[in-house]
Amino acid sequence: PSANHPSVKYDQQLHPACSVPASVMPPYVAPQPLSNGWPGYLHLGLGNLSQWDAQAAYRFAPSERDALSLNFYARGDKTNFKLSGEDTPWNSGHLNGGFNALYTHRSEHSEFSARSDLGMSKFDLLPSSDLDKQQFTTGNLTFGLRSTTDAQQLLHYDARTSFTYHGRKELVLSSEKDLSEMTLGLDGHVWTQLKESQWIDLGITLNQYLYNGDDALKNQTTLTLCPSFRYETESWKIRLGLKSDLAFGFGKQWQAAPDVVAEYTTGSHVLYAHVDGGRLDNNFQRLSELAPYA
Repeated sequence: PSANHPSVKYDQQLHPACSVPASVMPPYVAPQPLSNGWPGYLHLGLGNLSQWDAQAAYRFAPSERDALSLNFYARGDKTNFKLSGEDTPWNSGHLNGGFNALYTHRSEHSEFSARSDLGMSKFDLLPSSDLDKQQFTTGNLTFGLRSTTDAQQLLHYDARTSFTYHGRKELVLSSEKDLSEMTLGLDGHVWTQLKESQWIDLGITLNQYLYNGDDALKNQTTLTLCPSFRYETESWKIRLGLKSDLAFGFGKQWQAAPDVVAEYTTGSHVLYAHVDGGRLDNNFQRLSELAPYA
């Protein structure tokens, strides 16, 4: 029998460079159909300086509408370094591990998701530091509900509510100091189509931060509202919005920033202008991402 070779169709739609930053864009690979192979993987690695890592994942799909994904990872190293200007070698050690589970259920017009994350990171600090060791413990429980793509729906939505825990344990001159941050969060987005090529959107983000272990850390609440209007055609993409950031308990009570996007596609070129902003919360999670040793 003769084989038919269908032609490959590539997505040639143009996007401005700022829409897909290369620094956070992962390598693209084609999706692997799980029905044609074992729905999981196991990875073990060993490198120089006593570095090692392990990863494992498995996906259960009891039905076409239900799926449960389990993921585990761990990595670490243990090495002595001779630092310039230091008499004592640095007994460097790092251990990072975690586990997460994701359950999804799809119905005709919506998708429900439940996700749980647990993680731990432990490492030794430099010999000249007042701190000997640090350990971070994280936990997260998130429930989400979103509408599936259906042009006939009047109202589209994507909402998530979460509980997050971030604990910091520090060994200061052989004395332990514990700090913790708990966050109750709500993140929602609703939109509806006014007429062809026109939409109105409303984004809501609410976070309640609760601290324990240091009187200098004050509990606070932040609320961000972002109404916007969208106009999209084959050539034009325009969004006009305003972010209103409200804070209760810490910082300025009200701040505003524009959320404006204009893109025009002509031939093989894209002309675009973006003006946006907003509040960045100085919480433990953001601090550890920017500077783990802080």
